[in-house]
Amino acid sequence: MKRTVSILTSTALTMMIILSGCGETAKNTAKKADIVPQTYAIQRSTNITDYIINKNSTGLKGMFCQKIQDSGTLDSQISEAFSMIDGDIIGSGTPTGGLDNKETSGDDIVSLSIKGSATNIQTNTGKTYSMEFKEYYAYSGDEGYEGVTYIAITSNADNITMYIGDASL
Repeated sequence: MKRTVSILTSTALTMMIILSGCGETAKNTAKKADIVPQTYAIQRSTNITDYIINKNSTGLKGMFCQKIQDSGTLDSQISEAFSMIDGDIIGSGTPTGGLDNKETSGDDIVSLSIKGSATNIQTNTGKTYSMEFKEYYAYSGDEGYEGVTYIAITSNADNITMYIGDASL
């Protein structure tokens, strides 16, 4: 009787793991890149723009990949970038985005990165800014890189750019 319960429990747990997506392999992770990169990039660009407009550092930080979040400098970089923005943001242009790079091995996607931007981010002081970002949507070599790797905010008046994250990734 105990053996039957144990077998049923084991089978039930295995089915839950399979159905929930836990235990996902790198190959399965790469298959999630079957999304439409432009649609996803525009959504992410919109989210980032909203976080910048609302100076929501927690939300913005959560968009970064684990490698950047663990770097120890993200909070100060976000704070410095928000400090660079003179005044309150009152509007922005339409966020854009699309596929940056796609690497494959046979039928499997090894990595897929997107980029996005928003221009004409206006403040109540008359200053304008632009924003761009890069994100790995799929990175089968190390899932710690999946997420935003950098955001660049540029002051259009004096052409100064503040980077949040690491643009070299």
